[in-house]
Amino acid sequence: MDTTIGSRVRTILQEQGLTQKEMAHKIGMPADALSRALNGVRGFGSLEIVQLADELGVEVYWLITGKEDPNRLQVAARHAYDHGTSSYSNRSASDDTGVLRDIRVAYQQASPNEPLPSSRLPADAGELRRALAGPGGVRRFADVVEAQFEVDVVRIREVGTDYAMSIGGRAVVVLRETANWFYENWSLAHELGHLVDGDDCATTNAAAERAANRFAAEVLLPADEMERLQNITDATQLGSLLWDWGVSTSAVRIRAEALGLELRPKIRAWLETPTVQFLRATAMPDRWAEIAERRREATARRFPAFICDAHERGITEGRLGASTLAWMLGVDEDAVEISRPDTQRLSVQELAAAFGTSLA
Repeated sequence: MDTTIGSRVRTILQEQGLTQKEMAHKIGMPADALSRALNGVRGFGSLEIVQLADELGVEVYWLITGKEDPNRLQVAARHAYDHGTSSYSNRSASDDTGVLRDIRVAYQQASPNEPLPSSRLPADAGELRRALAGPGGVRRFADVVEAQFEVDVVRIREVGTDYAMSIGGRAVVVLRETANWFYENWSLAHELGHLVDGDDCATTNAAAERAANRFAAEVLLPADEMERLQNITDATQLGSLLWDWGVSTSAVRIRAEALGLELRPKIRAWLETPTVQFLRATAMPDRWAEIAERRREATARRFPAFICDAHERGITEGRLGASTLAWMLGVDEDAVEISRPDTQRLSVQELAAAFGTSLA
């Protein structure tokens, strides 16, 4: 009967036709150390547990407890629309699974003994729109969402698309790092739409995708704002609107078509131009430094400050190693300069606590 981590690992190794030596090589662990751990002579480190689960294709929670995780991730992904097949798909889902799991582990290690504060989602697009009406508007979109609704925003380059997920009662939006602030703003509004609607998009759901896009449009491009396009007479005016709205030329064009707005031919032509090209060459040629700065902001790696702070405390207390914090910061582990006690290994018991369970 598989009552220990070691017995569960040995069972799966046998089912997959792998030797302990082969598995040790896969996770970069000495073969004798893995053998001792499987036989209960030494403990597993937290990173070793995570790497084992990854290589074996199982959940960390199950590997520790032998039970299904009651707080497993609920994920709603943004899917790409294929005009040829009139369908939505997420081709990067399998590659992104491990990254989403790593984010979840980071959260659970940060708060091992008590639940994270629950998010308060906006009631509708109107409430979110009003929250963005203050100074800075969508320029501070992620900060506003975190401050007013306790919905965390993570920006990393390791995912192939954007995700909305729930870790316990905490809502988290994961954005793919790009240099295009206008795509990011739309993605953030879109993923919030999934969360507000309570979507669980384990499978592609075209209706949910369309609803999330409608939500994003109502937040970023409400009908009354879009009517301002009909009074525009020059490129500078259009550029100013795009800059303040924080959206792309294509988003404005598609929204105008959906609302049935009649635009001047030159406005339609400008909206056919790629966003940055239009701003740099036509609408804002003297403000290239501001454009470059906004692009830089959209490439900055981002994890919530309270999660990073909790990991720093965990390292100082000896509960955590520095590898997860280094990953969140996007630096080598050696660059994390935090005083640590001699013992840095997180016990299996402590890792179990991070997953809200007990080995008793």
